[in-house]
Amino acid sequence: MDYPKTASLWTSYKNSDLRAFFKSNFFRTYVKEVVEKHGIAEDDNLPYIIRLQLADDMQKLGLIPFTALEDAYSEERELEELNRFAQLYKF
Repeated sequence: MDYPKTASLWTSYKNSDLRAFFKSNFFRTYVKEVVEKHGIAEDDNLPYIIRLQLADDMQKLGLIPFTALEDAYSEERELEELNRFAQLYKF
């Protein structure tokens, strides 16, 4: 299942590879898992919840939290960390 409201996670990015990450099978599966795990209905808060959960999960794996990446790093660095996350995260 796709969650259209999560599109706000990537619409502001200029880097096409970063936008592609957020549209990838990995990320769609991740969003689905978060929604099911927390019993979240798709509403306007879903992108915010996904951001926070992603930050938490990245930090648990020793990576820079997503919220910090968004605020302080280049899109290229964000993509590097997100790709590392995709390699380390276990569903």
